[in-house]
Amino acid sequence: MNLQIFTKLFYYELRRILLHKFYLGIFLVCMVYHYLILRTETILGVSHTAPFSGWSFGIYLGHSVPLLLFIIYFFFYQIYYGADKNVWVLTSAAPISPSYYWMIRCTAIFAAVLLLIAAIITEGILFLYSLFPNALSVKELLLPVVSLYLPMLSLCFGFALFTIRIHLVLFLGSAVLLLLLEPITGFLLQNPSSVFTEALSLSMSSYFIRYPLTLADADMPFFLIKNIMIIRSFSFFVGCGCLFWGIRKKERKIAGS
Repeated sequence: MNLQIFTKLFYYELRRILLHKFYLGIFLVCMVYHYLILRTETILGVSHTAPFSGWSFGIYLGHSVPLLLFIIYFFFYQIYYGADKNVWVLTSAAPISPSYYWMIRCTAIFAAVLLLIAAIITEGILFLYSLFPNALSVKELLLPVVSLYLPMLSLCFGFALFTIRIHLVLFLGSAVLLLLLEPITGFLLQNPSSVFTEALSLSMSSYFIRYPLTLADADMPFFLIKNIMIIRSFSFFVGCGCLFWGIRKKERKIAGS
């Protein structure tokens, strides 16, 4: 497909998402909510760590997970079962492969989510920098950003794409499963503080809170233990597999068709 056509369609779809009243509302709520988190929770530090540490910043970022998952699933729902399914019928008649247009729409959703994540990260860094300009290390904050968001985005987009083409119930069920991965894993293993429970959680909140308490030095920079890194990497590749399968699917199922 011509790159110019791809670019025009991508910016068109991205603009539709960014100007959508739901996205604008969630964006505003997210910014206010995270500012309150910074003022009331992050400023106190997590598990005796400094407010500007990677551990505290990771907890701050983890609060965004439910809202991000909600946005991802909402816009995929709109494409398949909402008002946007009529747009799909029109574009399917256009001289462009449905699989390519499907990829463009997925990319636009992904870009919109990345913009919101970037705003959350920027808000947190600016807040901490305004209070601790000499102590804040932006490099230390990059690891919790990557370790949290890469597996989370991979799983959310992968599960959404993989399940929505099968059935609506499975699609909605996958969203609930992702949100409840931590308590479900803890219940099945009968150990809420196990490595699997902490690593499979989308927000990694248990790891950010519990692990600093096991360290002799509360000022230890944020890091991932080996087992957590392996499980998070595995989750990332599982999500990538589902994502690839969903994008490659050329046929789609329209509700009621």
